[in-house]
Parts: sequence; structure tokens; C-alpha cells
Amino acid sequence: MLLAADGQSVSDHTRPVEIGALRPNESPDPKWKVIIRRERPLKTPRRRGRENTLLCPRATCPRYRTRVRYLGVVGEFGPENVRVRPWLRQVPTPSGGLALQYPRRCLVGHELGPRQVWVGWHHVLRLPLLTCRRCWEHGDRGRAEWCLADPTHQQHGEQTEPLGLQLVAVPPPVAAAPGRIEVRLDGRVVTDLDVALCGICRRGVVEHVRTDPRFRRRGLAWTAVAAARARGAGYSWSTTAVSESGARKFWEVIGFAADAELGHARYCEHMRAAWDHLA
Repeated sequence: MLLAADGQSVSDHTRPVEIGALRPNESPDPKWKVIIRRERPLKTPRRRGRENTLLCPRATCPRYRTRVRYLGVVGEFGPENVRVRPWLRQVPTPSGGLALQYPRRCLVGHELGPRQVWVGWHHVLRLPLLTCRRCWEHGDRGRAEWCLADPTHQQHGEQTEPLGLQLVAVPPPVAAAPGRIEVRLDGRVVTDLDVALCGICRRGVVEHVRTDPRFRRRGLAWTAVAAARARGAGYSWSTTAVSESGARKFWEVIGFAADAELGHARYCEHMRAAWDHLA
């Protein structure tokens, strides 16, 4: 017997019926529906096509076939090119606990009130997924959805799991030498940067930022820079030479140029001593 989502059995001779939605009623995507289709007993077996079909136990008899067809399940795991923004989601409370905090505005600039944002989960990235209701209704679905990544939540070395989007901190071989921050998607490095930190002089230098061309313009480099700055909170920051105008615009968009020196790396004596030791 085939059971529907509400627990009731599906009769042998019925038309296609909608049995439920995979998301709450306020879901912005009306295509999230599952249709169960029941066919009449057949005198001769039909050849299975290429469609996504599942056969019930009664399918052992060729005269009875039950076909479950998933119609319109687009984006079941979230959009593939969803943007990622670094955001400290857990903030301390006066009572000593932690509370979740979401941004007040979307990527376009709309205010996110109680009923102006949908909060979901991106199953591929394994990150919270936010959807601006106004952007969605206006048709700007490319910027209506984005994920939040906590830059302070970083894995170390081989402790990572090859699932979702993760920040991995690779320590330097010597103190004050350049280390590496990696952004991994399902275990593969899609973005990484080299950063040198000195805890004595409280200085940080971002040397190189690299992103796979297939994953650019999604906020992954922004997330990697935020993770590097999270490891050196309160440090004085600088970068190596920035020659291209597009690279300079990137630093200005993420707000790094407001309190850092672009194009003039300020290495301290401990960083230079680390280089001499590695040489």
C-alpha cells in the first residue's frame, strides 16, 4: 500500500493529486510540490522511460504499477549560485548566553522586518539561507537569497568533513610566517588566501587571494578575508601590491580599505625573521 504525506492510502483509480509541500506555506517557491500519480492496471507491461520513477512493492506484478513523479522540484537543495556573506550569527547576551542575530538589510538594501525575510537552510552549503520577501516578489531572485557564514567558525588541518562550505585555517610552519585560510566546498578548495599575523606587533598582512573562476562573484573571497581578520581582531592591516582596478574595487566593496592600507605591506621585524628562518 502506498501512503501519502498525510498518512492516508492512495486508491488504485485516482487522478494526480497534490499531497503537500516540502516547505511551509509561506515558502517563496511555489514549485516545491510532490505529485503522486496512480495508474490503472495494465494488461501489458510498459517500458520504463527515463523519468524519475519509483515503484511500490506491488510493482512485482507487471499489471500494477505505481509511479511517483517529482514535478517541479527545482532548487530542492537551494540555488547553486547563491551568494555567501560573512556574518557573526551568535552574539553574547547580558545574561552570559548566545543569541542568534540576523542582518537588518538584504543585499539590495531593503529592511528585513519580522515578515520581510524567510529563514531556511541550504543543504549543499550547510549554511542558513535567507530570502528577502520584497526582492523575491519584485522578481530579483538572483539577489533575493543569500547564505550566512560565521567567519569565526574555522576548522583546523584534517579535522574537516568533506561536506558543505567550511573555513579551514592552515597554520604557518613558523610563528609570524604566512599561513593560509581556505574555503572548501565538499572538501575541495575553491578560495584561499595567504596571511601573515604577528601577535606581538599586532599586525596582519594579506598577501594573495585566489578564487576558482567558476565560483567568483559569490562572496567566497569576502568570507575568507573576514575569517583572516577574525583571527587578528584589533590588528593593523595592510595588503601587498594591488595593481588591477577590479582588485582595488573588491577591497573597497568589502570595507577592507576603510581601516587598512592597500598596496603597502607593513611587515614587522618578526615577519622578516620568519622569512629568514624559512630561507
